[in-house]
Amino acid sequence: MVANVVAVLLFAISFGLRVANRLSGLAVALSIIGVLVTSFSGWLGGEMVYVHGMGMASEQEKRDASTAGKRRIA
Repeated sequence: MVANVVAVLLFAISFGLRVANRLSGLAVALSIIGVLVTSFSGWLGGEMVYVHGMGMASEQEKRDASTAGKRRIA
């Protein structure tokens, strides 16, 4: 989350610089850094979900959840 907030701030500062001064080198550099920070944040999120399994239910939890809502008819 922190990386995403930093990226938004970098893009906002870059935008402000571009409005004030058409195309400055600092504005372009901030945009590039913002893209790199966003890429890092996306990679980190993928690692958390696909490698460490955060936010994902196990197969047993899925089976338990699907059978919990069904009524047994005798």
